[in-house]
Amino acid sequence: MLGKTHVAFGALFWAGGAPLVGDQLGMSVGPTGMIGGLAIAAVASVLPDIDHPNALVTKGYIPGSGAFGWPARLLGQIISVPPRIVGMLARSVMGHRGGTHSIVFMLLWTFGALPVYALFAGLVAWLASGLLSVTPLGFDPGVVWEWEKENLPAFMPLVMLAVFLGYLSHLVSDSLNQVPVPWFWPAKKKLFFLPKPFRIQVSSPGEWLVRMLVVLLLIVVAFGTIVRPVYEGLRDEASGRTSADVPALVQGPPPALR
Repeated sequence: MLGKTHVAFGALFWAGGAPLVGDQLGMSVGPTGMIGGLAIAAVASVLPDIDHPNALVTKGYIPGSGAFGWPARLLGQIISVPPRIVGMLARSVMGHRGGTHSIVFMLLWTFGALPVYALFAGLVAWLASGLLSVTPLGFDPGVVWEWEKENLPAFMPLVMLAVFLGYLSHLVSDSLNQVPVPWFWPAKKKLFFLPKPFRIQVSSPGEWLVRMLVVLLLIVVAFGTIVRPVYEGLRDEASGRTSADVPALVQGPPPALR
């Protein structure tokens, strides 16, 4: 499948799966978490293709980044560094659709993505502090480390779930087309999900149709799991502020004016 199709699948898996899986795990994913997890799952949905030199994730692509110009492109290049390193190592020992398209790598990224990026953020902060030390804008990387130490434990379940669902969506969607997926790597058995006449050819009209159907389904599902809860939360918050203001408005003038 093409990268855009994977992103659509990743977003759908998150929008539809996060509330269900979160409930089963005893984890409440609120509206803010749903929005943040959507972005993480979309990026994770292209992670298995790090074994390909032209993969979106190794090019620094961030879904929707075109609207934000060069800052988003720069952020994409920074975020792509860890997958790019892993991808070069993967390509040196296996071809495309090798071990990165497996349950083993899915679990490795699920449990390893947040620690890897936390360490990477600390290293970036350390390098930035070295560059800024010669300017009046001196920067202390210890601030980053302290923030991570205090906040990452709260983020970890959400990030792990988003990476898991995004990564899983890639394996499922790739299993719908003409090349089998080695789900159980390093075992040699590979899987198709569809009979041969119904398998989807990459870059074909069939893939375009599937992508459109997934996007339409995503819009419907996201309305129920993301858009509506966000709207209701904002409405309840506004209603709470209004009700709190009512007594002060109906009590009449202060005693000194009576």
